[in-house]
Amino acid sequence: MGINCPPGAICSDPFQERVGAPQTLIYGFTSTKVTQGPDGKVNGGATTLHYSPSPGNYIPGATTTDGG
Repeated sequence: MGINCPPGAICSDPFQERVGAPQTLIYGFTSTKVTQGPDGKVNGGATTLHYSPSPGNYIPGATTTDGG
């Protein structure tokens, strides 16, 4: 099952990662939306991690606006 990239976002390929102890497999992708000023230059943005315990039905888990 593919990802559902939010409108206007640039999304990563889906990935899987083992986290925690005991190791639990999660699935995820990131989406990035940039903001532009009146001159068209990028002046900000936000990147959101979307995750799920199985492929599909991703929910937003964390968002950063400072690249962290």
